[in-house]
Amino acid sequence: GAPQWRYNTQGVLWDFLRVPVELSKARGKEGLESFWLKPPWYHFHLYWVIPNIAVGLGFTISVLVALLSSFQSTNKSKYLLPPPHFVLTFFLSITAFSVTLHAILTASDSAWTLAYESAATGFALWFIPPIGLVQGYSGPFRGIVLVLLGTYALLENAFWAALCFYYWQDPAARFSAGGLLGLILFLMTLVVRMAAVWSSHKMLKADQRVYDAVWQSMWGNEESRAKMIDISNTVKYSFRDAPNQCRQFNRLQLGLNASEAPADLPHGTRPEIASDMPIHPLFTDLRHFTLPNTRDFRSPITSCNQLFCQAAIVNLLFRDRLKEWADASYGLFREIRDADAEQERPLVKWRAVKNDPKKASRVYFTPMKRHRRCLEKLLRSYSNDPSRLLDIARGCIVFETFDHLHLCIKTIAADDNVVVERIKNRMSPDYDSARTAGYRDVCINLRIVNRPAQALGVELHACELQLLHRDYAALNSDDGHMRYMQARNASGT
Repeated sequence: GAPQWRYNTQGVLWDFLRVPVELSKARGKEGLESFWLKPPWYHFHLYWVIPNIAVGLGFTISVLVALLSSFQSTNKSKYLLPPPHFVLTFFLSITAFSVTLHAILTASDSAWTLAYESAATGFALWFIPPIGLVQGYSGPFRGIVLVLLGTYALLENAFWAALCFYYWQDPAARFSAGGLLGLILFLMTLVVRMAAVWSSHKMLKADQRVYDAVWQSMWGNEESRAKMIDISNTVKYSFRDAPNQCRQFNRLQLGLNASEAPADLPHGTRPEIASDMPIHPLFTDLRHFTLPNTRDFRSPITSCNQLFCQAAIVNLLFRDRLKEWADASYGLFREIRDADAEQERPLVKWRAVKNDPKKASRVYFTPMKRHRRCLEKLLRSYSNDPSRLLDIARGCIVFETFDHLHLCIKTIAADDNVVVERIKNRMSPDYDSARTAGYRDVCINLRIVNRPAQALGVELHACELQLLHRDYAALNSDDGHMRYMQARNASGT
């Protein structure tokens, strides 16, 4: 018979392989073929022993590291242990490397059946370690983990079916435990994810139909349609977005003199530290200079504490600008609702209440974004990058007509106290309202850059302003917001 055998972990210890082996009919020294009676240790250990030990150690140690990390309390101690998913990635890489090395060594010994098997398995295994490296990734290819897992499952099962056909002329003679487990995990994850997305869409479907009906009514009105086109043109020709720069950056820091400024400053300038710059005296005494209103694009903000501190300051300055813009464009704010009131917050025109302290004190201004929601966005959408949080300080102005909304946009464009970083015109007919479940507004990211903001060190902090038509504001109820939060949590965004 054919002297080809394979170690088997499923039941019987050894498999007889039905592969063709050519034996010479001639007898004598040249006509005989030698076979391994006691193969080298690496023929067995590199494929059946070391990978299993590495996987077991990887899962065990990563769990222990996760448990120990939960007891770390100081900022310094958090660097003593690596992230658990990095630990698991390291041991999974050892597994893939061991199997790949096994393929190379067995091929060098002309043990081709073993080499084919370990080469196929090793190639598929190399798709597993990157899953740990991209854990938490939420960029353009946010589904990369599922893609890697599915690729591994597909390749492992396909390769094993081909090997089974070669070994026993039956592609279903044996199965790969790793490939089968990977396939089950991939399908379960895919089904659960699709169910979550479907559930989130279903929650907002009724709201989207109402929002879309309002939009169709507005767009069907010739006068409203003309105003919306005017708004789109103003947004298009009056503002220039810089998407790559619309992040939270630190001020540019200099040493003892301005000559130390890097050559690649914005606008090609090399600033000089002027005596009238709004720099805090403490920094001057310490000879630690920063340039107001000059971003260091090499230094995005990495601290949520810093962002919330800036937002708490800029929110007060931002509120003053909101009042000015609402006064100039007949804008409305919501009113503070009584604790026992069940109706939605009524809208009041700022012009009508600004001179009445009692009524003005009842105007409701949008509070800062909660810490919990900021952390959710960091983990779900922003790859743990705090510099992408642009709406901690935020505000909203409602308008009765598109004329007033358009007037507010032009007022903001002419205001020297602010710099508009980005504007999203969701009132445009080109906007896909399905992305926001039918909801539409004009969303502006801007910075307060006047002298008080520079003196307080917050002129680089980007905040968000929503300009909203009254018809949409009337649909924005507490119940609708609750459904939106439930759908957002279900879809993981």
